[in-house]
Amino acid sequence: MQTHPDGGFKGVYRDDGTLTEVLQTSINEVLNHFKGQDDFKKGLVVLVGCGWGKGYETQFIELDNKHWRFESMSAADLVRLSWLGDMSPSYFWRIQDGLESVGKAGVQIVNPNGILNLIGWIRSNDGHFVPHAQLPQGAISPERPLMLNPPLNLLRKVRADSDHGYDRHRAVDNTKTWHDVQHNSPNPFFSSESERRVYASMDDVSDGRLTSVYEGKIQLWLSVVAPNISEREVVYRLWEMAGEWLHRIGNALDKHSDGSIGRNNLKVYVEFLDNDLPKEAGDKPALEDLSPLCIIEPHSEPKACKAVFQAGFLAGFRIAENVTERLFVRNLTRAYLHLLGVENCDGEAEAIEALVVPNNDARSFHIFYAQKFMDYVHDTLPKKLISIDSIDDAAMKIGLGLRVLEKDQSNKIEGREACTGFLGKVVDVFGN
Repeated sequence: MQTHPDGGFKGVYRDDGTLTEVLQTSINEVLNHFKGQDDFKKGLVVLVGCGWGKGYETQFIELDNKHWRFESMSAADLVRLSWLGDMSPSYFWRIQDGLESVGKAGVQIVNPNGILNLIGWIRSNDGHFVPHAQLPQGAISPERPLMLNPPLNLLRKVRADSDHGYDRHRAVDNTKTWHDVQHNSPNPFFSSESERRVYASMDDVSDGRLTSVYEGKIQLWLSVVAPNISEREVVYRLWEMAGEWLHRIGNALDKHSDGSIGRNNLKVYVEFLDNDLPKEAGDKPALEDLSPLCIIEPHSEPKACKAVFQAGFLAGFRIAENVTERLFVRNLTRAYLHLLGVENCDGEAEAIEALVVPNNDARSFHIFYAQKFMDYVHDTLPKKLISIDSIDDAAMKIGLGLRVLEKDQSNKIEGREACTGFLGKVVDVFGN
């Protein structure tokens, strides 16, 4: 930062060797630490440049080691990459593997705009480094190489996808308190326009609370409290369920307000007063038993109230039909309508409930009890589905078609019989 008085943010900071020497020493120490360890296979060094508004240049950093790879990027790009839903440390490794594979096959990719632009190129080609449409006639090899020049602006879409994914920004609640909010997931399975208006408060998460906000014509805040439930995952699933209905309620209230109510900032504290869920199944409650458990109570904060679900309400989630979440939607809607000053809260809440919950099938929160062997061992299984990565899939197919392509045969296969016959030959070669 001492260089900023001379030229401000204009120009580039050029290291005289002092910084490079420190970096080189640090890298060498890491390499020496892992050298000779029996369980070490390969490593990746990522150099992150944290320039304060200026570009920077370091001197050459040496990393001539077949067991180590090197990549560099700015701090802003590293943060953005971490916000992509499909990003992980192994993603970098797969990119390096893919570059080595296409390089051995005779393909050279000229990409002066760095790793972000290369990721944009790979994402635009569904994991492939070489678009099939750009393959020339004949075989590609080191003796007959292919040079590709990806567009230089592909990093723009990667940055935009990252920023739009979590859409991190600031929002103020009913008490004039500012929150750092973002989407709960950058790429949800089922998305809609109203769903992308729901954000989670990262400040409240840091303080051990779960808070959401719907940013529509009316700004609706929601905090879930379950003081008697010790299992944090159950509380999280209840908050997740509340968020699924929050954006639907918010969308209905936006249409209900028709712009006449004005911009409101309302908050409902959702309280579940049940204890921890019982481990064994019991009798399923009736609808007439659950309805009295849903009440509205005042709150000391301005433009806030409580939607309370008394002990025994969670037992309703044993019912197969969507009875309990329908009651949840009705009570939460009543709370917001009460804060809006609507006179006939009950009648309006039932009308909005009919729009938000059109049938008894769709629901978010379930309580199941173990019945089969898989139910008992479920907790020991991997949390994430193990699937084939698109980069690995693309790298495995490099040069596969050329192994069955006859001499002087066009690499463009047309027609059902020709395509199925060619694919059959490829499968036979791959199987062998």
